[in-house]
Amino acid sequence: MSADIDNYLAVESGRLTYDIYQRTLFSSPWLSLPKKVAWPQEMGEIVSNLTFERPYVSDEKDWEAVSFNSGATNSCIPPADEVTFHTTPREMQLYHKAVHSPRFCVNDLLFTGARQKQMDSVIKALNEQVRYYWIKWNRDNWTQWSN
Repeated sequence: MSADIDNYLAVESGRLTYDIYQRTLFSSPWLSLPKKVAWPQEMGEIVSNLTFERPYVSDEKDWEAVSFNSGATNSCIPPADEVTFHTTPREMQLYHKAVHSPRFCVNDLLFTGARQKQMDSVIKALNEQVRYYWIKWNRDNWTQWSN
Protein backbone atom coordinates (compact mmCIF):
# COMPACT_ATOMS: atom_id res chain seq x y z
CA MET A 1 0.00 0.00 0.00
CA SER A 2 2.85 2.38 0.80
CA ALA A 3 4.32 1.95 -2.70
CA ASP A 4 0.98 3.04 -4.23
CA ILE A 5 0.99 6.21 -2.14
CA ASP A 6 4.64 6.90 -2.99
CA ASN A 7 3.86 6.45 -6.68
CA TYR A 8 0.83 8.72 -6.41
CA LEU A 9 2.85 11.48 -4.75
CA ALA A 10 5.67 11.05 -7.26
CA VAL A 11 3.24 11.29 -10.17
CA GLU A 12 1.49 14.32 -8.66
CA SER A 13 4.71 16.10 -7.59
CA GLY A 14 4.74 18.17 -10.78
CA ARG A 15 1.29 19.48 -10.02
CA LEU A 16 2.22 20.37 -6.43
CA THR A 17 5.36 22.18 -7.57
CA TYR A 18 3.45 24.05 -10.27
CA ASP A 19 0.80 25.14 -7.77
CA ILE A 20 3.42 26.47 -5.38
CA TYR A 21 5.20 28.35 -8.17
CA GLN A 22 1.97 29.83 -9.54
CA ARG A 23 0.80 31.03 -6.15
CA THR A 24 4.04 32.91 -5.48
CA LEU A 25 4.40 34.39 -8.95
CA PHE A 26 3.00 37.93 -8.61
CA SER A 27 2.32 38.35 -4.91
CA SER A 28 5.18 40.82 -4.25
CA PRO A 29 7.27 43.27 -6.28
CA TRP A 30 10.34 41.44 -4.98
CA LEU A 31 9.05 38.37 -6.82
CA SER A 32 7.83 39.94 -10.06
CA LEU A 33 10.41 42.67 -10.77
CA PRO A 34 13.67 40.69 -10.95
CA LYS A 35 13.94 39.18 -14.42
CA LYS A 36 14.71 35.50 -14.61
CA VAL A 37 16.29 34.09 -17.74
CA ALA A 38 17.77 30.75 -18.68
CA TRP A 39 21.37 30.11 -17.68
CA PRO A 40 23.61 30.27 -20.77
CA GLN A 41 24.66 26.80 -21.78
CA GLU A 42 28.28 25.73 -22.00
CA MET A 43 29.55 28.82 -20.17
CA GLY A 44 30.71 27.17 -16.96
CA GLU A 45 29.50 27.69 -13.43
CA ILE A 46 30.39 31.40 -13.18
CA VAL A 47 29.52 34.01 -15.80
CA SER A 48 31.27 37.39 -15.74
CA ASN A 49 29.73 40.60 -17.06
CA LEU A 50 30.88 44.19 -17.20
CA THR A 51 28.46 46.77 -15.85
CA PHE A 52 29.02 50.24 -17.25
CA GLU A 53 28.67 52.84 -14.53
CA ARG A 54 27.42 56.37 -15.10
CA PRO A 55 30.04 58.34 -17.09
CA TYR A 56 31.33 61.63 -15.76
CA VAL A 57 33.52 64.58 -16.76
CA SER A 58 36.34 65.36 -14.34
CA ASP A 59 37.32 68.74 -15.85
CA GLU A 60 34.46 70.58 -17.55
CA LYS A 61 35.50 73.22 -20.10
CA ASP A 62 33.69 76.54 -20.52
CA TRP A 63 31.41 77.17 -23.48
CA GLU A 64 32.99 79.25 -26.22
CA ALA A 65 31.26 81.71 -28.51
CA VAL A 66 31.38 80.86 -32.19
CA SER A 67 33.31 83.43 -34.21
CA PHE A 68 35.29 83.79 -37.43
CA ASN A 69 38.61 82.06 -37.53
CA SER A 70 41.13 84.80 -36.85
CA GLY A 71 44.26 82.71 -37.06
CA ALA A 72 45.06 83.18 -33.37
CA THR A 73 42.35 80.72 -32.39
CA ASN A 74 40.74 77.90 -34.32
CA SER A 75 36.99 78.38 -33.94
CA CYS A 76 36.35 75.24 -35.97
CA ILE A 77 37.36 73.07 -33.00
CA PRO A 78 35.18 73.65 -29.93
CA PRO A 79 36.46 73.07 -26.41
CA ALA A 80 36.09 69.38 -25.65
CA ASP A 81 35.32 67.61 -22.42
CA GLU A 82 36.86 64.20 -21.80
CA VAL A 83 34.26 61.73 -20.61
CA THR A 84 35.53 59.03 -18.29
CA PHE A 85 33.89 55.63 -18.38
CA HIS A 86 34.01 53.24 -15.47
CA THR A 87 33.11 49.59 -15.50
CA THR A 88 32.48 47.16 -12.70
CA PRO A 89 33.04 43.47 -13.32
CA ARG A 90 30.23 41.36 -11.88
CA GLU A 91 30.03 37.62 -11.57
CA MET A 92 26.90 35.53 -11.62
CA GLN A 93 26.48 32.02 -10.33
CA LEU A 94 23.60 29.64 -9.88
CA TYR A 95 22.35 28.88 -6.39
CA HIS A 96 19.81 26.37 -5.16
CA LYS A 97 17.98 25.47 -1.98
CA ALA A 98 15.51 22.78 -1.05
CA VAL A 99 12.45 23.30 1.13
CA HIS A 100 10.95 20.26 2.84
CA SER A 101 7.80 20.07 4.90
CA PRO A 102 7.81 18.41 8.29
CA ARG A 103 7.62 14.65 7.93
CA PHE A 104 4.15 13.19 8.20
CA CYS A 105 2.72 9.78 7.58
CA VAL A 106 0.86 9.61 4.28
CA ASN A 107 -1.06 6.59 5.58
CA ASP A 108 -2.76 8.87 8.10
CA LEU A 109 -4.37 10.69 5.18
CA LEU A 110 -6.07 7.51 3.97
CA PHE A 111 -8.54 7.42 6.82
CA THR A 112 -9.16 11.09 7.53
CA GLY A 113 -12.29 12.84 6.41
CA ALA A 114 -10.58 16.06 5.31
CA ARG A 115 -7.41 14.79 3.66
CA GLN A 116 -7.67 17.25 0.78
CA LYS A 117 -7.97 20.10 3.26
CA GLN A 118 -4.92 18.79 5.14
CA MET A 119 -2.90 18.51 1.93
CA ASP A 120 -4.04 22.02 0.95
CA SER A 121 -2.76 23.26 4.30
CA VAL A 122 0.61 21.60 3.72
CA ILE A 123 0.84 23.13 0.23
CA LYS A 124 -0.17 26.54 1.58
CA ALA A 125 2.48 26.36 4.32
CA LEU A 126 5.16 25.39 1.79
CA ASN A 127 3.91 28.12 -0.52
CA GLU A 128 4.34 30.77 2.16
CA GLN A 129 7.82 29.53 3.04
CA VAL A 130 8.97 29.47 -0.57
CA ARG A 131 7.48 32.93 -1.09
CA TYR A 132 9.35 34.23 1.96
CA TYR A 133 12.64 32.72 0.74
CA TRP A 134 12.32 34.24 -2.73
CA ILE A 135 11.43 37.69 -1.36
CA LYS A 136 14.35 37.60 1.05
CA TRP A 137 16.75 36.29 -1.64
CA ASN A 138 15.77 38.94 -4.20
CA ARG A 139 15.79 41.79 -1.67
CA ASP A 140 19.20 40.79 -0.26
CA ASN A 141 20.72 40.42 -3.72
CA TRP A 142 19.32 43.76 -4.87
CA THR A 143 20.86 45.40 -1.80
CA GLN A 144 24.18 43.68 -2.41
CA TRP A 145 24.36 44.60 -6.12
CA SER A 146 23.17 48.17 -5.74
CA ASN A 147 25.64 49.01 -2.93
